[in-house]
Amino acid sequence: MTGKPRPTVLAISSFVAHGHVGLSAILPISQGLGVEVTALPTILLSNHPAHRTSASEPVSVARLTAMLTALDRNGWVAGLDAVLTGYLPTAAHVAFASDAIALVRARSPGALICCDPVLGVNPRGLYLPEPVAIAIRDRLQPEAAQITPNR
Repeated sequence: MTGKPRPTVLAISSFVAHGHVGLSAILPISQGLGVEVTALPTILLSNHPAHRTSASEPVSVARLTAMLTALDRNGWVAGLDAVLTGYLPTAAHVAFASDAIALVRARSPGALICCDPVLGVNPRGLYLPEPVAIAIRDRLQPEAAQITPNR
């Protein structure tokens, strides 16, 4: 087969069992557009947390770090075209995302960095603790070539 290789993206965001947000939206849309996505789930959610009830379990930063290290050792971080960050449940997850961006930039200097600062919903406000919102603002937004906030 000839032609341009498929674009590759590292997506760091939530995974929901019901609904179409986070990785549950990113994966099928991206794959439908011909983009190869490597997905690192930051949290497992029953559904979007703005609903009346939800259940969740963050994926430990240690587990995410081990997964990223394995991906790197297999050669799959080199050559990435982009990094997309989404729902990050704790400031430690924000730090992990920042470290992942640094690794991708070291292996793939031209990679596009996109930050979707998932913080809350209007008019209800933040559904993440304020220190997480501040960490996203201070650590990830300056790294990003594109920022895709909701209003």
